[in-house]
Amino acid sequence: MSMYATSEGDLFSAVAGIKQDTVARFGQLDVAANVVNMYQRHLSLITDLDVEDIQTIIHGRVFGLFDYLKEELKAIKDGGSIVNVGGVMSKYASPGLSAYAAAKHALVGLNEVAAFGAAVRVVRVNMQFSGSIDTDTEAQPFRIASGVEFTMPEPGVPRLLKWYAKPEEIAASITFLLDDESQMVTEAEWCVYGGWVEGNFLQ
Repeated sequence: MSMYATSEGDLFSAVAGIKQDTVARFGQLDVAANVVNMYQRHLSLITDLDVEDIQTIIHGRVFGLFDYLKEELKAIKDGGSIVNVGGVMSKYASPGLSAYAAAKHALVGLNEVAAFGAAVRVVRVNMQFSGSIDTDTEAQPFRIASGVEFTMPEPGVPRLLKWYAKPEEIAASITFLLDDESQMVTEAEWCVYGGWVEGNFLQ
């Protein structure tokens, strides 16, 4: 069952739906995948970034995942599985992406704490890191403080495999982590980003 949110109001409705719809309909929550995202396309150094901008991104991503986890951990069955989707900025960073990187790194902490707390019920909690996926959003330009915009075509992606991942490839790795085939995998950071290397988006 999909619970899709594009605003804070939608998020609260989606979180409430975990119990009201999913559990009521199916009797229990077996697995959950949390894909909480809010892009930062305007690149600013920390000294130039408005506090409101970082608050918006951190609130949307970090509070969003927290709200989902809080209800999922109450409802999920013993032996269930939860996958939280982060990204390359959960491990790396680049000048201009301070808000985005801070939010992504915070997801790692939430994932680890959830994994420790859920282990007593044999609930597995893992994080998947993806990056540069072949979607319409990925094609949107970045903009630096001077107003100049640029995109990152596939040959310029700072990773060993120079092409964009397909959405179905990302979905396949999430499915593996949710499935019984990964019963010995928990608190893991599952990298599906083609061998990302540290990159500076402002150069």
